[in-house]
Amino acid sequence: MIEKHFVQQITIDEQIAEVKREIAMRNKVYPKWTEAGSLSKAKADFQILVMEAVLISLQEIAKQKAPQAGLF
Repeated sequence: MIEKHFVQQITIDEQIAEVKREIAMRNKVYPKWTEAGSLSKAKADFQILVMEAVLISLQEIAKQKAPQAGLF
């Protein structure tokens, strides 16, 4: 199990990059798995959709945390 203090050191940008990498990997691998019958197309599509939702959530958090540039 990962210690909590380590998790807090992972930046939002690092989390976003990892989720993007995971989505790309799933888009590459899942078609082979569905063709082989080891993963249903519906489950594959849902799992990719969930990761895309995670990405959007993280990007929204990052946007809220970012300083508002150009205000002055």
